Amino acid sequence: MDEQLELLSKYSGNSKQEIEVAFKDKPELLSASVLGVNIFEELQSQINKHQVLKELIAYIDSNFSVGERLAPEREVADILGYERSTIREYYPHLKLFGYLDIQHGKPTVYKRSFEPQIVKLVR
Repeated sequence: MDEQLELLSKYSGNSKQEIEVAFKDKPELLSASVLGVNIFEELQSQINKHQVLKELIAYIDSNFSVGERLAPEREVADILGYERSTIREYYPHLKLFGYLDIQHGKPTVYKRSFEPQIVKLVR
């Protein structure tokens, strides 16, 4: 539990004691919060490893609003200078993290905005 408190302290700016008090009677929320931080760290890791993902996030963030349909994959690929298959490879990453809604035969929708830390990382 000390590791979880340390992790949340790092991301929240609150002391470990403050976090412990806040989650005292809510261990399931503590676990969910830690899971969220771990997912966020994984996305950061993926962005650092994959230039295409970095450019794709920057493009989506700059050109679309939440709820809006994304341009077709072929158009996005042309704009970013990649093959369509390369762009298509990274859409599931963004779906997994909850940013895109992808349904076969339907346009891809920008489901939720990127966190400011993610936007800062790709700029």
